[in-house]
Amino acid sequence: MFKRAFIIWIFASSFAIQAAEDERRTFTVFVDNKPSGTHQIAVKTSDDGTVAVTSQADVVVKVALFTYRFTFRGAETWKGDKLIRLSTATNDNGRKHAVMVETDKDGLTATANGKSFALKGQPWVTGFWKLPPEAQRGPAVVLLDADTGKVINAKLEKVGIEKINLLGKAVECAHYRLSGGVQADLWFDGADRLVRKESIEEGHRTVLELSRLQRE
Repeated sequence: MFKRAFIIWIFASSFAIQAAEDERRTFTVFVDNKPSGTHQIAVKTSDDGTVAVTSQADVVVKVALFTYRFTFRGAETWKGDKLIRLSTATNDNGRKHAVMVETDKDGLTATANGKSFALKGQPWVTGFWKLPPEAQRGPAVVLLDADTGKVINAKLEKVGIEKINLLGKAVECAHYRLSGGVQADLWFDGADRLVRKESIEEGHRTVLELSRLQRE
């Protein structure tokens, strides 16, 4: 029993250390248990500690004679735990959105579909690529919808530590649940990076499951 637990701990620690490197994570998107697309997150850290995060999603869902298409392209720049810049472009089955966040002397200013407004504090971007700092993990959290630029108030609670399958290995991950303005279950590895997401989107169960990890 001890030996098995020790081996799992070693693997989880290794996974966390590897996650600190530049990497690309590819998630398979399942809608109602059917593979329906991919979501990719690439993280690159510069020598000065600036972190560049790029993400893209391509999803196609076919139900009877109806076909739904969703595409997303995003780029975030972080310094420490602070968002410095963000730009996203979304096509939600023909409904297009563009979001830009920039830093000025007063903090963060967002522009969504041509309308600008100030952002208070440091919102958690709904790409959820990484957990926010410990002090910002709820219960009340402010989210910035990466798709639309909408500011959302939600509640975040830690469900517990669970073993989930990551690339064929059982790894202990932290399970968090969002409620209120957003309903979702999120799992993060030992480096606080997203490895799984479950939610209900337009009445359909949607799951992002890590299917590939590339270190660069």
